[in-house]
Amino acid sequence: MAVNWVSNGNEDLERTAVPQGNDDSSSRSSSSGVIIASSSRSETSHSSDLSSTPLTDLPRSNQIKDRNSLLQNLSNYQAIGCLRLRTHEFVTQQQEILSGWQEVTEGRQLVPDDVVLRAGLIKLLDASWIRLTCKINPRCHDSLAVRVYVLPDDVGRTFIARSCNVLRKHLRRILESIDKSPSTWDSEFDPQSPVLGICPEAPDVGSLFYLFNTLPSPSPCPERIRDRLLRSTVEDLLCFEKPLDGLKTNLLPYQRRSAAMMVEKEICPRLTLDPRLQEVSAPDQSVFYFDQDGSSIFRHRREYEGPRGGILAETMGLG
Repeated sequence: MAVNWVSNGNEDLERTAVPQGNDDSSSRSSSSGVIIASSSRSETSHSSDLSSTPLTDLPRSNQIKDRNSLLQNLSNYQAIGCLRLRTHEFVTQQQEILSGWQEVTEGRQLVPDDVVLRAGLIKLLDASWIRLTCKINPRCHDSLAVRVYVLPDDVGRTFIARSCNVLRKHLRRILESIDKSPSTWDSEFDPQSPVLGICPEAPDVGSLFYLFNTLPSPSPCPERIRDRLLRSTVEDLLCFEKPLDGLKTNLLPYQRRSAAMMVEKEICPRLTLDPRLQEVSAPDQSVFYFDQDGSSIFRHRREYEGPRGGILAETMGLG
């Protein structure tokens, strides 16, 4: 057994016995100067555990990179229209926006007289729900056009949550103030001209009698049916000169068209647009789908299979 003399920093000597002949042991000096015996086997095991630890930060960094790439690309946002503001409601140097469109990087640059609108712009910009660019009206330097781009609800949901009701209310307030006329989109509008909203006001549909008499007439299309035998059934109904087997009463032409339409709906139902959505043409010539009640913007169609069949009621009172 060997004896090691180690100084502890206070000029006092301590004697520690270290057994010899043991190759698996090693000595390490602690901060107090006392020799501590540790096993090299345990150090090797600990080192191997660290090397086998998965790098959980790598997927996280990829997600951040993908998120930034999504938000920095303006083409991922949907052009909606413009807000009409006054030049004093935008904090910047006028020379910067006279020559072209300038992006609004912070919501605090916009100070519209409408306090609610201002708060919504700040919050939506901070949440990356919208992006804005602005330009002074060359025809009237006292007015300003602010282009509004909205991140559609069917784009980037992995990175940006859309379940915040507060942000949804602010988005609704902004959409209600949008002007999607071409002149405003080009920032050459007349400040006194009327605002063209996203969706035109729905006309008064009137009574149920009016609705019934303005429904489009049935227009069956046998070419949509792939099965030859089933397609021939519809074609026989549309052949007005040919009597129908098993039916003594001769159907009138409009009755044949209605019956053919019913058969076609049962055999080959059509895909219809979600009734909550309206197809809207954007000022940049693109198309998006707008849920006015939910204040939601969608880039892609949401379709559902139509009902297989229905009620055949050609003339009221003859059922």
